[in-house]
Amino acid sequence: MTISMYAASAPRFVNMLRNLDAILAKAQDHAAAKKSDPAAPIGARDMRFKGLPYLVGFAWPNFYFHLVTAYNIPRHNGVDIGKTDYIGKP
Repeated sequence: MTISMYAASAPRFVNMLRNLDAILAKAQDHAAAKKSDPAAPIGARDMRFKGLPYLVGFAWPNFYFHLVTAYNIPRHNGVDIGKTDYIGKP
């Protein structure tokens, strides 16, 4: 994969992150209103959460772990990306 392939994808990533922000905002509102106990399977056991603690303590950290990993893989492979590519420009 060449650097130009990554550069051409940059606007798509920005758009994707904007869409994810909107989805997460709606999910937080929904999680606060919904009375459920989602279960997250961890190995042989299920961890049970209330709606908002699940979102804040489990789902978001997992999402951001994978986001950072997706940022680090091209960087490790020599793509010239930096902090502003990760957090955006004002």
